[in-house]
Amino acid sequence: MKKIGEFYRMQNKNEFRIRPAGRHLLTIGKDLIKDEHAAIVELVKNAYDADSEDVLISFVVSENFDSFKIIVEDHGHGMSRDDVINKWLVPSTDDKLNRKKTEKRTMQGRKGIGRWSAAILGDDLDLETVTSNGEQTQVLVDWSEFKKAKYLEDVPVLVETFNTSQNQGTKLTINCKPEKISEKIELWVNGNDSGINKLEFELAKLVSPIKKISTTQEIEDDFEIKVNYVNLFEDSSQNKLKIIEPIPLLDSYDYRIHGEITGEGKGELVYSTQKARNTVDEDIEISLNGGSKCGDIIFDIRVYDRDSDSIDELISRGKGLKKSDGSFFGKRETRNLLNEYNGIGVYRHGFRIRPLGDPEFDWLTLNKRRVQNPSMRLGSDQAIGYIHIQAEELSGLEEKSARDGLKDNGAFRALQKLITDNILQIIEAKRFEYRYKENLGQDKDSIQRNLEYLTDFSDIEKTIGNILEATDIESSYSKQIMQVISEKERKQGKLLKQIQKAIAIYQGQATLGKIINVILHEGRKPVGFYINTFPLIEKWMKKWLKKPDEKLQSKIHTALQTSIVNAKTLAGFYRQLDPLASVQRGRKTKMNVKESVEKAVATFSGEFKKYSIQCELSGSDDLILECWPQDIQIILTNLIENSIFWIANSTGKEGFGKITLTINNGTEGFESIDYQDTGTGIPKKYIESQVIFEPGFSTKPKGTGLGLAIAGEAAERSRLKLTALENEGGAYFRLEKDEEKNG
Repeated sequence: MKKIGEFYRMQNKNEFRIRPAGRHLLTIGKDLIKDEHAAIVELVKNAYDADSEDVLISFVVSENFDSFKIIVEDHGHGMSRDDVINKWLVPSTDDKLNRKKTEKRTMQGRKGIGRWSAAILGDDLDLETVTSNGEQTQVLVDWSEFKKAKYLEDVPVLVETFNTSQNQGTKLTINCKPEKISEKIELWVNGNDSGINKLEFELAKLVSPIKKISTTQEIEDDFEIKVNYVNLFEDSSQNKLKIIEPIPLLDSYDYRIHGEITGEGKGELVYSTQKARNTVDEDIEISLNGGSKCGDIIFDIRVYDRDSDSIDELISRGKGLKKSDGSFFGKRETRNLLNEYNGIGVYRHGFRIRPLGDPEFDWLTLNKRRVQNPSMRLGSDQAIGYIHIQAEELSGLEEKSARDGLKDNGAFRALQKLITDNILQIIEAKRFEYRYKENLGQDKDSIQRNLEYLTDFSDIEKTIGNILEATDIESSYSKQIMQVISEKERKQGKLLKQIQKAIAIYQGQATLGKIINVILHEGRKPVGFYINTFPLIEKWMKKWLKKPDEKLQSKIHTALQTSIVNAKTLAGFYRQLDPLASVQRGRKTKMNVKESVEKAVATFSGEFKKYSIQCELSGSDDLILECWPQDIQIILTNLIENSIFWIANSTGKEGFGKITLTINNGTEGFESIDYQDTGTGIPKKYIESQVIFEPGFSTKPKGTGLGLAIAGEAAERSRLKLTALENEGGAYFRLEKDEEKNG
C-alpha cells in the first residue's frame, strides 16, 4: 500500500482511504462546541461517566499573573494506558455508545467528542489519569500542532506510563499562553453574560433538583460539582472553594402540574394551585391515542402570574422566596428571580440538555402561542419546569453533536406537541377558569351587556329626579334637565345600535373565516369538474358537429346535467356566504327556523362525510323566528365546527360520530333548538361556570377561544340565550328565547 496525495492507495488501484486533516480535532473542539461554558459542562459530564462522586473545576492564576490554568479533576475509575491510546485518543469513539452504562450510572456522553472541547478553553492540555492499581498515564496535547499538521496522523502525541501511589481519578490541566492570559481572565471575571456567574448558573441548572423522579427513571446517586478560584478575582473574598447547589424547586408557585406519561400514552397528572387557601390537589388521567412517540417522560411545571398583585401574593406566601438571612425578597427581586429561573428544561439521567430551559431559548414557542390567545396561553417567562426523558434508544430523542439541544426529528416534535397540546393545555385551562371565577384580569360581563350598561341612563334619571324633587327648583327647569338626560340617552341608544351592527358584521366575518376553508375544500370539487370536463365537452361537440352520434350526444347531455348540479352547489355556497360577508346589516327578518338550520348544516356536508359523522335534524317545518339570519348561521357554524374537531379527535368512541339538532316549539311558536354531539364532552365545572363562553377560553390545542364567545354574543343580539347543559355523552347546547329580553 503506497501513500499517494491525500489518500492511501490500496491493493486495488481504485480504492483509497479518507485521511482527516490535522485541524479535524480543532473543528470538533472549537467549532462544534457552542462556547466555553458548554466546554466545561462536557468535561463535567465525563467526570460523571467515570463514576466519580464529585468533580472539581479550578481557575488558577499565578501570583505574578504569568500563568492561567483551568483544572478539571475527578475521583473516578481513571483510564489505563490501553484506554488512553485506543479510546481517549480516538475521536468520535463508539466506546460509550456501545457500553451505555458504567458500574453505577447511565452514561451522559455518547458522541466521543466531549473531551476535545478542552480546545476552546486553552492552548494545551495535560492529561493525568490513575487507575485503581496505581497505573498512571500522562498525555500532553498542544493544540497548535494540529493547526500546523497537514494530516491528523502527522501530529505526535507523547504518552507516558508509570506506577504511582496517587489516588485514582483523572485530572485535566488546560494552560493558556502568556500573551492570552489577560484576555482569558477578562472573559471569565467580567460580566454576567459570559463570565463566572453564568458558569455557576449553568452548572447549577445542569443537575436536576429532583432526585427520585419516578419508579422508571431515577437519579442513580449524588454527584457534587465544586469550583475553586485561586487569585482569579481582585477581591480576595471571592477567591474560594464553592459547592454548586442545584437550582432549588421553588416551593411557592401559583399553579403546578406534575406527573408521568408513559410511552404507551398513559398519563397520571396532578394539578394544584396556591392562589387560594385550603385547595385540594386534583388527579388527572389522560390517554393519548398512538402513545407519546417520545418515550416515557416525567415532568414538574410551576406557573406564575406576573401581574403586580400576583407578585405581592407570591411574596406574602413566602415559601422558597426568602433570602439566606430569612428576609423576604422584594417585588423587584422576585421578578428578577423569575426572569432568571424561567424556562422549561429537559433532563436526561439527571443532567440538563443545554440550551433547553434557558430563559432566552423558547424551544416550545410559548410566546408565539401566547400572541394568538394572550388571555389564556402562557408565555415563556411564566413557567419554570423540569422534564425528564429516557435514553436515545428508548425515546428517539437524540442530542445534537454540537451539544446545542435535541435534533429536530419526529420524536422531538412529538415531545413539543405532548407538552404544549396536553400538559400545558390542562394547566392553562385550569388557570383561566380560576382567574375567570375570581374576576382576575378580565370582565365576566359580555360585550352586549357592557354596551347596554354604558347606554342605560335609568339609574341616573331616577337619582337626579329624586334630587330635583327634594329641591326648590321650578318644575319647568326640572323638566328641561330630565329632557337633556332623555335626549342624551336617545342619542347613546342610537349609537349603541350602530356599534352592535358593527360588532355583528365583524363577528359574521370571523365566522366566515372559519367556514371559508370548508367552502374552499368543497368548492374545489365542482371547479375541478369544470376544469376537467369542459375541454371534453368542447371536444365531443366538435366531433358531434362533424358527425352526429347518439353516444356522443348522451355523453354531452350527462356532462351538462352534472355541470348544472355543480353550478347549484357553488351557488348554494355563495348564498350561505353572502349574509356573513355583508358589510351592511339590515333589520331583523322573520325566518323559517328549520330552513335556516338546514342551510348551516349543509355547509359541512363534506366534513361530515370525511369524518363519518351523521347529522340528524328534527322538528316542526313551519316555526318562524324574528332575528338576523346571520346570527343563527354564526351560532350553528361555531357549534358544528367544534363538534367536528372533538369527534375527529376523540378516542375510545365506537361507531360513527353523530350530531343531533332538535327544534322545539312551545305555546307561542319557536321555543328552542337542542344541539348534541358524541364528542369528548365538556367537563361539568366548565358548564357550571359557563367559562366556555368567555373570550379566550379554549381547550383546543391551537384554539383562539373566540368561537363560543362569538356564538354567545350572536345569540344575545337576537334576544336568544345559548347555554351549555350537562350530558353523559358529548357536548349539549340549548339555544332558546331569552325570556327576560322577550318578556
